[in-house]
Amino acid sequence: MSDTTVCAGCQRDGENTRARSWCSDCGELVCNACAKFHEKLSPPHTIVPIERVQNLSSTLLELSRKCEYHPGQMIVFFCSQHDCVLCDACMTESHESCKPITSIEKAAKGVKNGVAVFDLESRMENLCQVVKKTFGNQKRYKKQFRKSRNKIRTQISEIKTRVIEQINKIEETLIKDLDKKFTEHEDTFIEGEHSLQSMLESFSSCLADFKSLKPHATEIHLFKAVKYLDAKTCKQEVEARIIHTCFPKLEFQPDIGFTNLMKSFPSFGTVSVTEEPMQLSAVLDIDQQGKALVKPKGSQRKLSLFTSFKTT
Repeated sequence: MSDTTVCAGCQRDGENTRARSWCSDCGELVCNACAKFHEKLSPPHTIVPIERVQNLSSTLLELSRKCEYHPGQMIVFFCSQHDCVLCDACMTESHESCKPITSIEKAAKGVKNGVAVFDLESRMENLCQVVKKTFGNQKRYKKQFRKSRNKIRTQISEIKTRVIEQINKIEETLIKDLDKKFTEHEDTFIEGEHSLQSMLESFSSCLADFKSLKPHATEIHLFKAVKYLDAKTCKQEVEARIIHTCFPKLEFQPDIGFTNLMKSFPSFGTVSVTEEPMQLSAVLDIDQQGKALVKPKGSQRKLSLFTSFKTT
């Protein structure tokens, strides 16, 4: 929420009256006098004490009744075909042939106790959990990556003790190669950590805001918040799926010539970096939805779909 605490209505009239409440229907701060006026409108607007919303993000609070694409138009319809809210201009330009089109009031009716709110909140919580667990897994793999380097350094040192002074030069080459590959690929973890940390903070904040907003917002405002956060959640779910699930792993393969150290040989071995798939401890719930449970009964082979949902 923005830092301003001035009543929006009074400010438009050139006055700077301190705001004491927030109008959920208008999406703006109001003073005590304006709050009383809003409550007398038909239907009455929902007025919430400013203390209950002052920690919410401005993005959710500022969702208004105005169209995103036509600022001068009011949101009055909902297109089920495209799952979006519309103004009169949107209807004329892009949705004349869409079916069904319902009023925003009808579409938003019962949204607080509906499946959409429950599903979105569950998905946001699940997304936060998945990112948090993936972040923890990445730290664990990074620790193993460091340990593997130390283990290989020990191997190389042990080989060194079994050969003549000439091998010291080969050892030096291998150590440099090892450290170079480690340095080149260590950034993979750093970049991943920054991305996961940012994603976790962003969605934790959105989830907290959504939970705080839900009890106080009108159904229309909450409906628009659901649509906004649903789109944002879908985008982040896509990003969560493409988070690096493979990380560099240092390995050392001793050269075959090692068995005949007293003769000339080209090298102790080679240092390489391979990709090891992360053992996922968390999967997005949405990726598991809709899966059918197939279970044979006795000697009969029969497919049974136990998951169903309403399509209209």
